[in-house]
Amino acid sequence: MEESRQGSKNFIPGDASQSTKVSVKKHGMSKGYEVYQFVEYHNHLMVADEHRNFMTADRSLDLIHQRFMEDCGRYNIGPTLTFKLLKEIMGGPENVGYAQMIFDYMRSQNESSDAFYYEIEIGSHGKLTKLFWADAISRRNYHMFGDVISFDSTYNTNRYCMIFAPFTGKDNHSRAVTFGAGLLSSEGRDSYSWLFGCFVRCMGVPPKLIITDQDWGIKLAVQQVLLQTRHRWCMWHIMVKVSDKLPKSLLGNEDFKKELNACVWSDLLEPDEFDILWNDIMERYGLEDVHWFGSMFEDREFWVSAYFQDFPIGSLLRTTSMSESENSFFKNYTKPRANLVQFINFFNCAVGDQRNANSRLNYLDYSTIPDLSTKLPIEKHASTIYTDSIFKHVQQEIWWLKSSLLKAAHGLPSEEIQPFEHLDEKQEVKKKLFSNFYRLVQKSEGIIEKKKMVEKFYGMAVPDVIDVHPPDVVRTKGSASDRVSERESAIKKANKPLRRCGKCHEVVVMIQEIVVESMRRQIEAI
Repeated sequence: MEESRQGSKNFIPGDASQSTKVSVKKHGMSKGYEVYQFVEYHNHLMVADEHRNFMTADRSLDLIHQRFMEDCGRYNIGPTLTFKLLKEIMGGPENVGYAQMIFDYMRSQNESSDAFYYEIEIGSHGKLTKLFWADAISRRNYHMFGDVISFDSTYNTNRYCMIFAPFTGKDNHSRAVTFGAGLLSSEGRDSYSWLFGCFVRCMGVPPKLIITDQDWGIKLAVQQVLLQTRHRWCMWHIMVKVSDKLPKSLLGNEDFKKELNACVWSDLLEPDEFDILWNDIMERYGLEDVHWFGSMFEDREFWVSAYFQDFPIGSLLRTTSMSESENSFFKNYTKPRANLVQFINFFNCAVGDQRNANSRLNYLDYSTIPDLSTKLPIEKHASTIYTDSIFKHVQQEIWWLKSSLLKAAHGLPSEEIQPFEHLDEKQEVKKKLFSNFYRLVQKSEGIIEKKKMVEKFYGMAVPDVIDVHPPDVVRTKGSASDRVSERESAIKKANKPLRRCGKCHEVVVMIQEIVVESMRRQIEAI
């Protein structure tokens, strides 16, 4: 006779008025139960998505992870280190979260400040593929120094090998300044077009000139998006390839190198003059049939200095050295295997230090007076409108007034200009007074700040009048140093027994007696 047992269980989530009903029954001596009634009303997940990885069912290893652990075991890698390697490879213990944290961070920054701009693109399966961001200070700096920008995308800085592409310019101290940055998962025209479009929408106006390397995808993206921007290739990246393209017979020819550099780098040649000079060099050195030189001549309007004479500040940047300098700067703050959250924190720290250096240079320009080498009014005026780094370049140009040709052109007598002659004594006294004044201000500010810091740390006010002083250092038996004095050390060495030679088995007397006698004399002298 078959015996059956049946029962039901109501699952009531919270204070729900309705419940999910499950009815089961068991037949005889069988081990299992049969579900014969299931009411799905008010059904819900048994555990939240963020806690699913802690369930027993999801904590099992699949075949790929098992094989990985077996391979690590063959190379004497224990389970703890293997798990750490899996965390690094999979992106963390929960395998999710970093990209979402970045998205939430960008959104919160935009909500707290309308000037913070970002754009993000999510690909298939919710994967982050493109990201661009720029804060308020970066956007302000672009409108101040963004006529010419440098763009480089050859630096990978995170564990996902995403391409870090910062937009860099030159500030008023000839230092690198960051206008914005992007992270791309692929190199190509579409990715660069998306990034350049984000940059223009963020800044409102495109740059007047952009300098990049010879990447074909960047070239197509500039032609597609930056329609009003002049595109220039990095001259250094081109000229460094010359030695690889030359015939072996010209590798050591210094005359050829001088003529080619003078032709390419000169800002004084007109485009027609450059064409004539280039063709003459190619003909004299037999390079007409070299394909690389021919292709570079066809694209000469992208990199030769003569073709940028009509651009007002075309010589401000001729290479991507600012981008290279910025990449080297960021390497001091980032690490190759950083996740996205770490990378953004590293980036913010680096940009903060970059801006702090600029503020310090601005402060030094405001609080110091540069040294003048002549009495010319133009040099004095230049010292008031240029920063110190730019003024030094202008000062070098003013030195050209020392030549007799320029003196005659300006109608100046030969004794009017005396290089390295400083201003009169009144100006020197004024400069010293200013320097002493700012030094006293800095010192007083430092004393006040230190006093506040001490009071905050100890929770007590620093007294103006001191009547109670600290006690003298107490000399007790236990406070003495364990270090042996020179006198005690000399006595100990003098009383040390003589050694016996291991070969002749005789006691060494001569040298030892001399050393002992010398030590005794030193002791007696003390």
